[in-house]
Amino acid sequence: MKKIITMTTALFLSVFVFAQNQVTVSGTVANTDGTPVEALVVEVFTDSLISGGFLSAVALTDENGAYSVEFTLDDADTQGWAYARITNCDQNFLFGDGTWFPGNSEVVIDFTYCDVEITCQAYVYPDWQDNVVAATMIGTPPFSYEWNTGATTQSVVPDGSGLYCATVTDAIGCTSTACYDATGGNGSDSTCVVNLVSTSTAAGLEIEAFAYGLGAIDYSWSTGEATSSIEVTEAGTYCVTTTDAEGCEATACTDYFPTPCGVSIEIGAWGMELQAFPEGVAPFAYNWNTGSTFSSTDIDPNVNFYSVTVTDAAGCTATATYWYQGGTDSCSVEIITVQNGTMLEAVVFGATGAVTYNWSTGATTATIQDVEPGNYCVTITTDDGCTSTDCIFIINPSAPFIIDGYVYLPDSINGGEMEGWVYLIVYDEEEGTLTAVDTTEMESLGFEGAAYYKFDAQPAGEYLIKAALAPGTNGYENHLPTYYSHVLWWDEANTVTLPFNGWGSFNFTLIPGTNPGGPGFIGGYVADGANLQSGEIEVRGSGPMEGVSIILLDEEENPVSYTYTDANGEFMFPSLAYGTYKVVIEHIGYEQQYYWVTLSEDNPGAEGLYFEIGEESITDTDELAAEAVLSVFPNPATSTLQVVASEMQGQGAIQVWNAQGQMVLSRTNVDMSGTTTTLDVSTLPAGMYYLQVTAEGQLLTRKWMKQ
Repeated sequence: MKKIITMTTALFLSVFVFAQNQVTVSGTVANTDGTPVEALVVEVFTDSLISGGFLSAVALTDENGAYSVEFTLDDADTQGWAYARITNCDQNFLFGDGTWFPGNSEVVIDFTYCDVEITCQAYVYPDWQDNVVAATMIGTPPFSYEWNTGATTQSVVPDGSGLYCATVTDAIGCTSTACYDATGGNGSDSTCVVNLVSTSTAAGLEIEAFAYGLGAIDYSWSTGEATSSIEVTEAGTYCVTTTDAEGCEATACTDYFPTPCGVSIEIGAWGMELQAFPEGVAPFAYNWNTGSTFSSTDIDPNVNFYSVTVTDAAGCTATATYWYQGGTDSCSVEIITVQNGTMLEAVVFGATGAVTYNWSTGATTATIQDVEPGNYCVTITTDDGCTSTDCIFIINPSAPFIIDGYVYLPDSINGGEMEGWVYLIVYDEEEGTLTAVDTTEMESLGFEGAAYYKFDAQPAGEYLIKAALAPGTNGYENHLPTYYSHVLWWDEANTVTLPFNGWGSFNFTLIPGTNPGGPGFIGGYVADGANLQSGEIEVRGSGPMEGVSIILLDEEENPVSYTYTDANGEFMFPSLAYGTYKVVIEHIGYEQQYYWVTLSEDNPGAEGLYFEIGEESITDTDELAAEAVLSVFPNPATSTLQVVASEMQGQGAIQVWNAQGQMVLSRTNVDMSGTTTTLDVSTLPAGMYYLQVTAEGQLLTRKWMKQ
């Protein structure tokens, strides 16, 4: 009997231990009103187990809001913590926990769903990059939008009403309304902005306004000018007021003081007074250590040291000192910088007779060259015993020979990272040539929409700077290559002169382009005509020009887009809206050439645009070579046009293109062996046309007129 009892006890203990290794984590998820939440994911996991590691599982609530997970544990895991997590209605995590221990293998974790204070906030702002008014929301996505204009999109195109309000509702029903007053009135969340960027020029200062608003921007300067930039030469305060298409106004001002202030002291002709000679913006205020407030002060024979501080009308101050030794032969010396600090000169005042110089470098001349950063002093002595000393500290005399600066996107708030290249182009005034001499990569800064560039040290000369974003990078599609400062064309760019007078960077903003998109397209070809020799016919198929910049403008000549020719010399602008465009070829050192193209439903594309880059100019026809081998007559023509290609052989094709890049007439299988081909052009409208003849790899083009 005792033996039987022992076996029964062992069986009971075995069952008990097995039951402890099964832990169940369960619970319910219900709304605040007690209704169950169905199909909600519940993540369940254990704390670190005694046996090592942890366990996790995922459950889904059923129609009653219930979930359950069972873990099988090691014998050693007799107790521990279990956790459960759900995603609440506000998209935040909601946690719960419980424990198991000997005698309790059931862990219950319940949740109350959406027991939160529901808050959200809508904002309405102008998206100047896309020229729309947009809404955003702090809340639980996704969001729905309802505008006072009736639109239900996230953004709307301004229609001139001035006030734009959006009611935004998030995924949990929270609703918020915000408005934007495009006229800049009270209560607007945002308004238009204008910033001024100033750049030193040879004549004075260029002030450029970068305006952000909705639609077209009008400029009104305090000088009366109405352009986006002005150049000034006189000191003063300059202001611009910009007005966008919604009537929103913004104003910005900047000061210009072209001449830095300075002062020197000289002794009067009779040796009775000291005279201050100021430089700067008149009138000047004087403050001598003698108490005098005039431009001169009387000399006290018992006083040797004199100083004066001068303040000009712009608030600039300068101080000079003078050591008086008696008589009219007292002297002073001042060190001035030459060639922007690469050379120093000791200028002596009030001395007669011979002067000797003693520089801290050991030099004994009036000037020293090849100056490095550091402190320099000079002591001068006249032959009658007058001495004077002056010192100057040079920071970095080589800095003016370094060209660097910053390139910005127009939208510096939402601009993003910038990747691209900046090109340095040297201008030879005698030869009239432009040559690219250096290329450097943009260094995107920590804040959005800005990048730094720096070229290697350059010799003295005239330079142009051009920046362009790399293909496929942020902003490439809607920002055009831009010359310093802020122009599309090389012949309108500001020239940078080295060495230059001043310390600073050459900063500019890329020009944005706006392409609304559509079914239209424009394409063409650029040929290399610079290898032509007298009497030769260029085979165009072997001479395409790769990497040539083609810029697309709209009917008002506002930037739309740009592209480069590929290895085949071809370019293409796809996805264009119907309308009139100006297609311009931009090649450094050449005058721009262009086509006007009109796209419509009847004429959605133009692919026949042709440019040739010659030794001295760009043409849209090969007129010089064609005159010798391709003749068209009469020119102008009325009803028929006679075509003779005297040096072509075999079968070929003839095409006629109008000035908009549309092919209006085509003939194939034409015998080009010196024969005359007659074309009926009677139905063509009056205007300018291009005749293209191709045969056996040769292509010739002539321009002709229809009366």
